Amino acid sequence: MKKISVFLVLSLFFLSSVFAQEATPVKNWFIGIGVNGDFYLNNVWKKSDVWTKPSIGGELFAGKWFNSKIGARLALQGGSVTPFYGTGDVLYKSTGAYALGRLELMVNLSNFFYTYSEDRFFNLIPHIGVGFSYVNKSTGIWWNDPQKDSFTSYAIAGGIMGTFRLSCATSLYIDLKGDLVDPKFDGDDGGNKAFNALFSPSVGLIVNFGTCKAASVITPAVVQEVINNANKQIEAVTPPPAPEPKPEPKPEPKPEPIPEPVVAPAPFPYNVFFRLGGSVIAADQEISIANTAKYMNDNPTTKVKIVGYSDKGVGSAAINLKISEQRAKAVAKALIEKYKISSDRITVDWKGDTVQPFEIKQQNRVAIIMGN
Repeated sequence: MKKISVFLVLSLFFLSSVFAQEATPVKNWFIGIGVNGDFYLNNVWKKSDVWTKPSIGGELFAGKWFNSKIGARLALQGGSVTPFYGTGDVLYKSTGAYALGRLELMVNLSNFFYTYSEDRFFNLIPHIGVGFSYVNKSTGIWWNDPQKDSFTSYAIAGGIMGTFRLSCATSLYIDLKGDLVDPKFDGDDGGNKAFNALFSPSVGLIVNFGTCKAASVITPAVVQEVINNANKQIEAVTPPPAPEPKPEPKPEPKPEPIPEPVVAPAPFPYNVFFRLGGSVIAADQEISIANTAKYMNDNPTTKVKIVGYSDKGVGSAAINLKISEQRAKAVAKALIEKYKISSDRITVDWKGDTVQPFEIKQQNRVAIIMGN
């Protein structure tokens, strides 16, 4: 038991250090409080009525997310256990109060398979760790050692938790968890079993600490402003209609004057905004790329330069530089593959978070298309 506990503790520190350089959620500290039902499973649990008569206990935990995927928590749990033990059809029941502390590694599977979002309603979080438990007998018979009224044991913990977002700072959680403990935890040797189990599912409330921000990276007002600007730029490059000839006083009208060529002003820059940590072009941003392609097709000598950016304060400088590169290349790829613009007419650059072209933080998650 001690060797397994040491191995799990070392694993917690190793995994947390491996992922420590990834983007950290804004609300990364949390506390939780809940109620759990305790079911003690030993070598005679199938004969006893443990499932219909659980003991009620409580738990309190506090933790931190090192990044969007990996976190850790320290949990304290207590209550009572009512194990049955014995041989044949003769079963004995004992009641004891217990306390249990754990250090656990937490993995947010939802953020492994989907882009991180503070507004996600549901998150699936498995966890594993080690702990230390103490039980004190209050009633019943201690089968193996009648004189001993307390016992301590190492615990190996594991489970899977689901969280349900209630507001910016609070979530409801349901946690299906359990601990492997020494079989003498209930006062019996357990028939020489290696472990007994304390199954303690719980439900409660989590409070997250940090800054709350808008649910969407690009607000509806910003999207509408981009669309309005795009429409104005389309109108700017559309040649005006030829003027109607003025009536002449003479019976013989003069030839209609030929209007001078209209040089369409360059519509640049175009802005393509992205969501937090993402480089996928959203549907409402396609209009900027489509307008760029139209202008380049109408003006075959035009070349463009695409520069990617990332906002400060989320993630390391190296991660932000990589994201800005992916954003610029995503826009270039769309022009080349979707709109058949020659790659010789496109230059790509990226600045990470070293340059912030906009005052509003969220708008710096952008790739800007400029005439080159």
